[in-house]
Amino acid sequence: MASVFNAPCMRYFIGDVRDKERLSTAMRDVDFVIHAAAMKHVPIAEYNPMECIKTNIHGAQNVIDACFENGVKKCIALSTDKACNPVNLYGATKLASDKLFVAANNIAGNKQTRFGVTRYGNVVGSRGSVVPFFKKLISEGAKELPITDTRMTRFWISLEDGVKFVLSNFERMHGGEIFIPKIPSMKITDLAHALAPHLSHKIIGIRAGEKLHEIMISSDDSHLTYEFENYYAISPSIKLVDKDNDFSINALGEKGQKVKDGFSYSSDNNPLWASEKELLEIINHTEGGKKVNEFEEALCEYVGVKHACVLNSATSALHLAYTALGIKEKIVLTTPLTFAATANAALIAGAKVEFIDIKNDGNIDEKKLEARLLKDSKNIGAISVVDFAGNSVEMDEISNLAKKYNIPLIDDASHALGALYKSEKVGKKADLSIFSFHPVKPITTFEGGAVVSDNEELIAKIKLLRSHGIVKKRLWDSDMVELGYNYRLSDVACALGINQLKKLDHNLEKREEIASFYDKEFEKNPYFSTIKIKNYKKSSRHLYPILLFPEFYCQKEELFESLLHAGIGVQVHYKPTYEFSFYKKLLGEIKLQNADNFYKAELSIPCHQEMNLKDAKFVKDTLFSILEKVKKGYCG
Repeated sequence: MASVFNAPCMRYFIGDVRDKERLSTAMRDVDFVIHAAAMKHVPIAEYNPMECIKTNIHGAQNVIDACFENGVKKCIALSTDKACNPVNLYGATKLASDKLFVAANNIAGNKQTRFGVTRYGNVVGSRGSVVPFFKKLISEGAKELPITDTRMTRFWISLEDGVKFVLSNFERMHGGEIFIPKIPSMKITDLAHALAPHLSHKIIGIRAGEKLHEIMISSDDSHLTYEFENYYAISPSIKLVDKDNDFSINALGEKGQKVKDGFSYSSDNNPLWASEKELLEIINHTEGGKKVNEFEEALCEYVGVKHACVLNSATSALHLAYTALGIKEKIVLTTPLTFAATANAALIAGAKVEFIDIKNDGNIDEKKLEARLLKDSKNIGAISVVDFAGNSVEMDEISNLAKKYNIPLIDDASHALGALYKSEKVGKKADLSIFSFHPVKPITTFEGGAVVSDNEELIAKIKLLRSHGIVKKRLWDSDMVELGYNYRLSDVACALGINQLKKLDHNLEKREEIASFYDKEFEKNPYFSTIKIKNYKKSSRHLYPILLFPEFYCQKEELFESLLHAGIGVQVHYKPTYEFSFYKKLLGEIKLQNADNFYKAELSIPCHQEMNLKDAKFVKDTLFSILEKVKKGYCG
């Protein structure tokens, strides 16, 4: 997991929920906790009752205690339908766990920690789920599928929808509620037929501790239950001390209605039933799940383009963009002032790269690009520009050049999601535009990227290459028509991306607030200049670069170290790509005056949505204080 989700803010611990001390260590500086640990195998729990109790009950109390010790803001425990009217030990222990988390709100005292519970049914494809079990039997050539009882029904939820529901509950919880999503039911026989319509069924009987139908809200809890648009909430059965919450209105201000007396919510009386087609859509991830499509549609709407393809990184997006354009053995003209992936991906796609110098705003110089094309425009496979720091290139001029010479244009807008150029979102004007969802960007999917375009054919090609070059034909049958890659972005990541995209404009406003403060405070200072954003552009403010005056070039390392020592995160963007040893071996020595000088001068200071003006003032004051002490002097 650490190799897939490796954001700087993430830490991984080996531990046990039974080990309270280890839990407390893991929760240091943590604001939100999701308690998902459980011994959930029903038959094993029946034969090993104390082990189940130690994990599911004692472990739950350990989580609660560790949350209190570390000042965690909110904690949500994951429950199960089996906790409602339990008939097995696993269900009984989860009911006890639910009670512990609800009651924990009463012992919080003056601490601000709040606890809630999320209860849902079977997660499609999770460990122990019947779906991978059936798939395994089918792949092994089974002649029949085992069915416990032909009447059996179950609730179904995708992993992605489950994750999204849990995260949403952090925002809507007061503390003490049990949240239950409105999700579809399906008969087990229908599931088996959907997966393998050609196989017969063998009735094997219900296992020990198993129910015929699942219940998530019993009639005994109807007097405590409120119905909201997409979920139910069971309010606490006990009065919470010092808390006078109206549970008919959630923390977001959304209103619910009390359910009728005697109401119950079970898999056999559920008004929502999944068809075989709908269940297959949830199960089948070969071409991406439901959230992938939703995220792509949301990106199209936000940027104002017709088509999008999300991938597992912006590097993958660049690689497939170059590949889809067929640039093998052709030249890609690009900027040297960018992360190495812009040029690397072109090389991986079989192209040659040539660097065009930049202007003093860090963006490619469109006049030097034009001069290069006037000199020789043959065998140019693509022009690939980068919107440095979130500030758009001069897209009209560059787009006109690309059209004049009939050369495809790629806009590596990894820095610039949400930025504007002449009142239009960056990403609309190029043949293919790239966005990044890396953890340091204004929105994140932990890691991820996207290609957007109005060209349906190019995006279709990229989507094919994203998933091994495989196309579905019918049911289990598929065909590999191209040599492709595993560049898919998971539904879990896309669910996060959908949520994050809703916050993007707010995040950009916060960044602009910090950047505007810097602009004003840094005006006409004696140490450095800043990049002025032209009035027909709006930067996403992915970075805030300062450009040291030449007399401070030699002191840049001292300044860098002093700022880090003061607790201010700084970075240099970027070492020109041609300065890497790999590119020196490939291309020889290259000197581009503006790019070289920009690298000597540039230092990026903090500018992001988690900052406030007090933080920005601290950065400004510390920066000036250090610069006042730095000895001026030219290098050499």
